[in-house]
Amino acid sequence: ENMKRYLVTLCIRDGEHEYYSTFQHDLDPKLLAFPEHQRDKYVLKEINGYDYEETWCGKSYEDASGNDYRHYTVYSLKEISPEHQKILSSYGIY
Repeated sequence: ENMKRYLVTLCIRDGEHEYYSTFQHDLDPKLLAFPEHQRDKYVLKEINGYDYEETWCGKSYEDASGNDYRHYTVYSLKEISPEHQKILSSYGIY
């Protein structure tokens, strides 16, 4: 596998609250080239370990098993160069 490190920001909607979570994660660039809805489902499964399905509001997804009622949106994905991984970690983004 030819994984690369990405800076991932998720928008998480929990009831009336919305917040963002930013972290580093290894992802397969070939799978990130998929159409957006497939790509986002791949990213969420890779990060959280569950299958996701689209919610009624389009670009957000929820856990297909129904165990997690929060809605997730892949807000941004940026490849991180190896020399920046340590820098980001020093700022608390792991």
